[in-house]
Order: sequence, then C-alpha cells, then structure tokens
Amino acid sequence: MGAPEVPSPRPSTKPNAVSIASATAPYAGFGTDAAPGAFPRTVRHAMGETRIERAPVRVVTLDTGELDTAVELGIKPVGTVDYGADGLPAYFKPAEIEGVEVVGTIQQPNLEAIARLRPDVILSSKLRHEALYGQLSQIAPTVFAERVGVTWKQNFDLFAQALGREAQAERTRARYAQRAAELNRALPLPRPSVSVVRVMAANVRLYQRANFLGVLLTDLGFPRPESQNVDDFAAEIGLEQLEQASADVVVVAVFDVLKNTNTDAVLSSPVWKQLPAVQAGRVHRVDDQTWLGGIGYHAAFTVMDQLEGLFRP
Repeated sequence: MGAPEVPSPRPSTKPNAVSIASATAPYAGFGTDAAPGAFPRTVRHAMGETRIERAPVRVVTLDTGELDTAVELGIKPVGTVDYGADGLPAYFKPAEIEGVEVVGTIQQPNLEAIARLRPDVILSSKLRHEALYGQLSQIAPTVFAERVGVTWKQNFDLFAQALGREAQAERTRARYAQRAAELNRALPLPRPSVSVVRVMAANVRLYQRANFLGVLLTDLGFPRPESQNVDDFAAEIGLEQLEQASADVVVVAVFDVLKNTNTDAVLSSPVWKQLPAVQAGRVHRVDDQTWLGGIGYHAAFTVMDQLEGLFRP
C-alpha cells in the first residue's frame, strides 16, 4: 500500500501481553472449503465447526466489529448489542442501522431477545462470549472469531465466509488497499508521530500497536512514540505519567460508557498542558466509537477520511 516504513514494535514486558503474531496465528485454521457464496457450508472458527445450511439473511451481531462487518458486506442485522456509549456507533448512516433491534449489551446479551429474532446466524468472538457459546449455538448457527481489535481484518474475512459474502469482501479489501495507497501518496513526509490517548473513568489508556487503530496507523506509515511502539494492546497510566503521551500529534478519545468524570482532570492537569503537542495546538479530539470502537473496515474508511483532513497538506 506504499506506506513509509515505521519502526518495528518492541516486545511487551507484560506477562499477559498479546502480540500481533500470537493474536492472528489461530486464524490460519479458520474458514470454509465451500465455494464462494455456496451453501450449505461448514465454517471452522474459534469454537470448532459450525454448519450453515443457507445464506444468512437474519443476522445477529454481538459486538461492534461484527456489526461493522455485516453492514460493510451489505447486511442490516436484525439484532445487535448496545456499545454502551449513547447508542450504536455514530459513524453509520441512519439507513444502515435503522430498525436494528438492540438485544442487550456487549457484557450481557439478552438470549431470550436473540431467540425471538429467529436468526440464521450469530456472530461474536471467543474473547467476548466464550461462556455463552453453547446457549447461543442452540438458538442458531454461531461463528466466533478468536478475539477483537488487532484481528479486525482476519475477523472480517472469517465472518464474510460465514455469511457467504466473499465477493463483497474482496471488493472491500481492494477499496481499502486503494484508499490507503492514495493516502500514502498524499500524506506528508516524514509522517508526524501520533500518540493515541483514551481517557477512561479512572485512568488514561495509551494505545499501542496491537489494536484496530494501531494496524490502521501502520498501514498509513505513522510512527508511534516510544511508549506506544510496543507489540501489545495498551498501557494504563495515571496523571503523573502523562508525559508518556507525548508525540508530534496527540489524538484523544473519551470512553464514555459510564459518563466519564476523568476528562477534565486529565485535560486540565499541569503535566498534560506541558506536552509539546498540547502547547503547539496539535491535539485532536476524535469520536471514540469510530476511532477505537469501530474495529472494522466500515469504521476504517471514516477514520481514513478524517486522517486525511487532519494531516494532508
């Protein structure tokens, strides 16, 4: 895609770190041997194998990435879960999600509500809902990705096979590659380093390389500050460590599930105000649901458009 090379991420020192390679490795065995669009088919996924008799029409998605994928592939789900931040993600066009029934939250899907929708297939991940897989698979054929975030491209491919939408998926991948190539020609050289900060209810999260936005920024050649150039998901810090957020440009999102009360404390703290990017006016407040919670191609296209607006000369 023509991106400038970025420094390789450092290994994480955390005992529970999930590297990019370890996160994506299980997907080598996932998928189907069926011809594109042909049913019935058996799909190999994170919980085993699932037989799907016909092309799904009534789809239930249990996380934002699954919702993103279904919509990108031209399917309006009959049911989805509440992300928890003032409804469904705002980057969708109203017509794309109008009439989709909310069946609980990501943390607590409502199994009775899901069953009432008579889905043809249910999509989620082992990371989110492993304990519910048995119950969900009694309602309808259920396909689970291994995890969310850094595996967003692999999840898209898996769910496209579960839905029999391989042709549509190929068009999306080609569109993404073309858009990335366009931006890589247009964005400034050298690229500014980008720090990704999410203000949580009790602390601050610095997003590293093994997540949705980390993959996207790498595809577009944006280097990361030392604290974030790590092969892991994120680091949690307190106000006294905010200097670790320093970079040429700082992107800030607020995780508002519980109506965040920490934002003012962070953005008015002396350490924050001393960051060079803050003093230079190179801090950009972005939509959390899109930049960090979208975890799919549909969101990625919106982020790419906004990155172009922020950085293109």
